[in-house]
Amino acid sequence: MSTVGVRHVEGITLRQAAVIAGIAYFLSPITYAEFKLYPALVVTGNVAQTIHNIQGNGTEFGIAILCYLINYIERFLCLPRYFG
Repeated sequence: MSTVGVRHVEGITLRQAAVIAGIAYFLSPITYAEFKLYPALVVTGNVAQTIHNIQGNGTEFGIAILCYLINYIERFLCLPRYFG
C-alpha cells in the first residue's frame, strides 16, 4: 500500500478526522438546503409547478440561495488548505 502524498498530522488520527468531517458536513447549511428546501421548491419534470413554488415561497428560495452562497464561500476560504 502506497502512502505517496499522504501527510501525517501529529495529534489527530484518521478516524478522528473522519468524524470531524462528518459532523461538519451535517452542520453545513448546504445539508439543510439540499434535504429540506430544495425538495419543497423543485418538482422534477414540472417547470410550471417549480416556478409556482418559488414564487409562493420566496423567503425559502432566498434562504436556499444563501445556504449555497455560504457553502461556496467556505470552500473558497478552505482552498489554500487543500493546496498548501
